[in-house]
Amino acid sequence: MWKGEEEKVVAASAGATVKYAPPHTLVEIWRAAAREHAARIALRGPDGRTLSYGRLAARARGVALRLRELGVGPESLVGIHIERSIDLLVAVYGVLEAGAAYVPLEPGLPQDRLSFMAADCGASVILVSSDTRVSLERAGVVRVDVSHCPPDASGRELSPPSPWQAAYAIYTSGSTGTPKGAVNANEAVVNRLRWMQGAFPIGPGDVLVQKTPFSFDVSVWELFWPLQVGATLAIANPDQHRDPSALAELLREEGVSTVHFVPSMLEAFVHHLESRPTALPSLRRIICSGEALKRELVDRTAECLPGVNLENLYGPTEAAVDVTYWRCSTGDSSARVPIGTPIANTRVFVADDALSPAPVTVPGELCIAGIQVARGYLRRPALTADRFRPDPGGKPGERLYRTGDFCRVRPDAAIDYLGRMDSQVKLRGFRIELGEIEAALESVEGVRAAAAVLLGQGLDARICGYFVGAAAPDIVRAALLARLPDYMLPSALVRLGELPKTPSGKVDRRALPAPRFESVSHEAPVGATENALAAMWRELLSVEGVGREDDFFALGGHSLLAAQLVARARERWQVDIDLRTVFEVPRLADLAVRVDRASRQSLPTLRARDWTGPAPASFSQERLWFLHRLEPETAAYNIVEAFRLEGSVDEAAL
Repeated sequence: MWKGEEEKVVAASAGATVKYAPPHTLVEIWRAAAREHAARIALRGPDGRTLSYGRLAARARGVALRLRELGVGPESLVGIHIERSIDLLVAVYGVLEAGAAYVPLEPGLPQDRLSFMAADCGASVILVSSDTRVSLERAGVVRVDVSHCPPDASGRELSPPSPWQAAYAIYTSGSTGTPKGAVNANEAVVNRLRWMQGAFPIGPGDVLVQKTPFSFDVSVWELFWPLQVGATLAIANPDQHRDPSALAELLREEGVSTVHFVPSMLEAFVHHLESRPTALPSLRRIICSGEALKRELVDRTAECLPGVNLENLYGPTEAAVDVTYWRCSTGDSSARVPIGTPIANTRVFVADDALSPAPVTVPGELCIAGIQVARGYLRRPALTADRFRPDPGGKPGERLYRTGDFCRVRPDAAIDYLGRMDSQVKLRGFRIELGEIEAALESVEGVRAAAAVLLGQGLDARICGYFVGAAAPDIVRAALLARLPDYMLPSALVRLGELPKTPSGKVDRRALPAPRFESVSHEAPVGATENALAAMWRELLSVEGVGREDDFFALGGHSLLAAQLVARARERWQVDIDLRTVFEVPRLADLAVRVDRASRQSLPTLRARDWTGPAPASFSQERLWFLHRLEPETAAYNIVEAFRLEGSVDEAAL
């Protein structure tokens, strides 16, 4: 690379240098916001309950005081095992108030995986709530129910952590068969959030939605960003993020202005809006990350939601959520939607084998340097040393992170994502090491060898597992259910005599046969529930015949379709079933039995209120009033359209 080009590449790899004013810890920024907006609504739960900034601060301090009594402080890791709810936010902010770092232990994950993460992180305290179902009993670990911690109204503040101390540790899939925890510092997350506020300003009157599972790093900005600036955070039901119809209704009712989607879920959401148009007047911005964004989806989104900005972000868990940014436009004729250019105080470059910047358009491994690079993996010194390397372009002691992503720099300095350099894939926004699925398959008694691949794209993407051995597929599936989270479960399992091999003896993944999705049952559904479920299957899976012995996944189902099935079943029968139910009993007849036996949900009775005066304004109305007072001449919420008319004007009709 000639000198002039090298200088150009190096200059393009660096985001703007911005010296953000202190403080540089999450808790100190939160405390300032809580004091300024004490009376404003901070949280609105899925059950309709609300919590003000002041009340949330008091409850969080109550949790923090209990944690300090138990010896928790800066650099302590505290597990949180709570469903998405107001209590989850109380727990997260309570950990911050104590100066510690939180570790998501997502309910719904397999017991073995939860137990491993709880033991691996070494947490001496796990926060739960009265609704926590799964027990995480471990010797020497104290369980604290946040709903039983009395609020602290004194206003006293515990000593905050230092900016370089840990804010959270999130576990991601590991190629060795066990997940690994990435630790991120306060200053890294604060840099990411302050860049975001500068790029996409929000404030009082804005409503954001917390719908991302908090074991997925996108949840970090959902949890913290709106509550740093006086906005309101609406909390979705635990499974609502998988249901496009329910999400559209939530965004409309809450007046949400900014929302996140992984591209595959955005595709499902846009597809829903195309078939059932829903007005979303408050929505200004969609943020995408987690998977490659397709050009066709950008165009469909723009057509379906005119005036809504679509932002494409990129970043791994090992670099405080996101490190590059690109605003999408329908006028861009390039084949790929780029992941963009570096955000403030980060360096992102495509490297050759020597970790030197590669020339423009030459593919290589994407590397990340700067303030947002994580501290490393918990108790994985060898893996940390391999992925986090000394930064040759930084100051002494600074490191870069090797992402394993295959990328190239375009002539306009934007970065194109080309794929993975290893066996890691992304499905519905989740990073998945196929090696972990293969290790889980091979741990099943009767399985001699196994392979896993990601097939299809977008909504049709699914994981397929292949195995060699005498084990029956239903036994293998049951074993995987106990070990892997929902998003890692293969939608199809194929038993082979032998795995195909390359001349060098490696598994030839390209030669693995595609799974066949077809009905094997000739017995018609019996009873009202089976027939209703069969009708749902036919519509979701686009198949004609469904028998009572048919398997949902054998007919082409995957996790996203299963989530839609669960949503429809809940709506029709008002039953308490979840996504794992479909994986546990994928056969039509068995699923019908489970539906019939499920406990009926008690829905609140709607009663008319006896207003003694004018009805209070809705949150959307409050927002419109606020914006009008702030900027009376603004054209926001005015829809401008132009029409070209042909023919003579009938002046009398005007």
